[in-house]
Amino acid sequence: MRDTAKNGIDEIAASAMGLAAFHFQNAILTTLFAKGYLTVKEATLVVTGAVKSLDELRPTPDGRELVALAKKALTNLEEGWKSQARGH
Repeated sequence: MRDTAKNGIDEIAASAMGLAAFHFQNAILTTLFAKGYLTVKEATLVVTGAVKSLDELRPTPDGRELVALAKKALTNLEEGWKSQARGH
């Protein structure tokens, strides 16, 4: 990952924001499900769509590892929602 200090943010801060965003967005998805605005299947579709979006990216060589890690995190989240949809 390139040093982003010239843009006012460093790698550690950017990583922390990415991690925070991931958990925040999952919390929103969970809340929408818990309040009845989304079904488990719809929540699964949202995450599946995010995984597919990552598949369509064409990262630079420096970004391939980051995209792979993001995809792994989303795939794990997707599997959790799928498991819940199956009643497990």
